[in-house]
Amino acid sequence: MHFKMAGLSPLVRERMREHTARLESMLTRIVADGRDRGDFRSDLDPGRCAELIIYLLAGIREQLLRGEAPPGTLVDETLAFVEWGLRPG
Repeated sequence: MHFKMAGLSPLVRERMREHTARLESMLTRIVADGRDRGDFRSDLDPGRCAELIIYLLAGIREQLLRGEAPPGTLVDETLAFVEWGLRPG
């Protein structure tokens, strides 16, 4: 994920990159473990899924900042979307 946000210092941008990398690594492990246990679809690439989830979270943040929907609604819709996409067929 690129952090081209105006006004952020290089130190803050680096910390954000590090945090995002840790989150992506954690999500990759969660998806891989779920796939291996049969909880998630067997054809998933854990790294790609983790990256997609990171971008999904960024989109949710943008919607919250714009006040487009209440947080609870965004949580419910996001969980339904992710669960449907990961669910084994």
